[in-house]
Amino acid sequence: MNSNKIKVVMCADYLGTGAVEGSTTGFQQMVNDWINQSAKDIDIELIVYCLGTKTQQYHPFSNVTIKQSKPNITTRALFPLSPPSVFPFLVDLIPIHLSIIQDIIKENPDIIHTFGTFTATETSGYIAAKVMKSKGKKVKLINTVFTEVDTYFPNYLKSIILDFYKLIDSKFILKIIIESARGGIYASTKLKYLSITFLLKFWTYLQSGLSAFLFFRLFELLGILQDLIVKAVKMIVKLIFTDKYKQLEVEVSKYVNHLRHSRSHNLIQLTYDFIRRGDECPKSPLVGIGGLLANILRFFLKQQVSLFVNRCDAVTISRPEDIARYCIKAPVWELPLGCDLSRFKVYQPSVETFVERVNYAHELEMLSNKSALALIDIATNPEKISKRCILYVGRLSDEKNISILINVYEQLLQCKGMKDKVHFIFIGAGYAASELEKRFGDSVTVTGLVPNHLLPTLYNFVRLRHGFFVSASDTETYGITHEEAAACGVPLVAMEKGTRRHFYCPGDRIGSFKIEKDEQIARTIEDLIVNATNNFTVALNGLCIPDYSEDRGLSTLFTNNKVMESVQKSLLCAMYCMAVLPESALAKMSEHASRLAQLGQFGSEGTWQLLRYIYLNDWKSFYTSYNKKQHSYF
Repeated sequence: MNSNKIKVVMCADYLGTGAVEGSTTGFQQMVNDWINQSAKDIDIELIVYCLGTKTQQYHPFSNVTIKQSKPNITTRALFPLSPPSVFPFLVDLIPIHLSIIQDIIKENPDIIHTFGTFTATETSGYIAAKVMKSKGKKVKLINTVFTEVDTYFPNYLKSIILDFYKLIDSKFILKIIIESARGGIYASTKLKYLSITFLLKFWTYLQSGLSAFLFFRLFELLGILQDLIVKAVKMIVKLIFTDKYKQLEVEVSKYVNHLRHSRSHNLIQLTYDFIRRGDECPKSPLVGIGGLLANILRFFLKQQVSLFVNRCDAVTISRPEDIARYCIKAPVWELPLGCDLSRFKVYQPSVETFVERVNYAHELEMLSNKSALALIDIATNPEKISKRCILYVGRLSDEKNISILINVYEQLLQCKGMKDKVHFIFIGAGYAASELEKRFGDSVTVTGLVPNHLLPTLYNFVRLRHGFFVSASDTETYGITHEEAAACGVPLVAMEKGTRRHFYCPGDRIGSFKIEKDEQIARTIEDLIVNATNNFTVALNGLCIPDYSEDRGLSTLFTNNKVMESVQKSLLCAMYCMAVLPESALAKMSEHASRLAQLGQFGSEGTWQLLRYIYLNDWKSFYTSYNKKQHSYF
């Protein structure tokens, strides 16, 4: 054994299929890629702590050990009737695992690397590091800021509450409690009615369920009572002030709206809207109980992330804005993430080989029957092959701004000739899957979850059909799917916030290489939008939608109709341009995409080398490597 070998503990929470419904997160994919890269590194001994609801077999590398623990209580157990499409992530709600903490301390690592700030393995790694330091042991605690947890989880909390509203409207409360106590629709095992465990769970759910049920019914009753009082008062006022009633009504409405919309009058706002109403109107500026709890959680998580990272010895980020977002004062390393560039590249895909691989994945239960048929149809259906493909890869849920993308695609199909020209492929799953199929029928293909090893072929099919990748997400801490698409030569339409690094604009630099304007692409786009309001940036490899949120994120501005309208207009114009762009211009964009991705992206191999320098605290080697591919924006 190498005496200078570094022992690294990675605290990676959930790994493997089932940790998230609808896709493998960029976090999971990046960690898996780093595990693969570390297997080639004789100077690193890696121990990965993760969670899982069932034991799985992992990488059999000689210098890599993966230790899996069972969660204390998952979100599926607390919300057993909420479908995975409503809350796709598995989270351990009691994150303290004494056995993991003790085991990490026993391993006596040189480095403890965490990827979150509130989940079980990360909390265990943090506590273990503090205990070791208190005993005088040298250990370096590193945290990687991977996702906007303060955006994602509050949105999902509100979704769970909205789902509960529907549940109590559709089922009798006792039936809800019994189904919950048995384990719910989505449990892997069912509890028997006469078991002690079932009776204990039933009693717990009975108390909490009845309380929640009565709480929401009370506010519904108050809402009805409010309506009756308002109507009665209006009638009386109309009788007394017959001539001045209309003017008085306008003045009162103005005052009430001022109280409702004022941030300093949340209690008055809740009094007027009786909790539930503010949640059930998506475009309403009013806040219901779901919105209120989401805002509280958002504030708490943002503060918690800041506290966690500032108690670490080093923090890695993939976008500079996170320094200000989380008030990071600890030493910061900017670590770009990436995909496996040896797999995600331009090549000539074989339809026959792809169909064989899809069928094999189906046999291994990596694909559902519906997903397998959808993928084969993409590759073989003459009607779909003849159309220009629009591709989206990711979860079909709110934090990805999927509703914006749905609305814009509906508008695009209403443009003359578009229905016969384009076909939208959604790779992923989530609450919006059924809505997409109902709303668009044969104009879309929703594949569900697709294994990562099949994606390079799909990207290359889209490139060959002169298609493009699109995303309305602005909560990307990096945007690995954007890099995957670009590396495979697929042009992009995406948001500036969170994904600007994937667009190559004239004046940008990659290391010492300066990107020049492509006259053919610029002229062609200018000719197409001469009579349109475009407001997007023309890059060599696609069209970049500006940040209308003033750096706050669209998910916090969904009630701002003006902002949403601007975003949708810009996105519609960009998608229309790409849909009608001549094949010669798209081919040039495709060429720039793959060439500049290879030139400017580190890939999983390059990011592992950078991470290794961080472990060694080797600033000189880190920046020597980093500066060669650093993307400097114009």
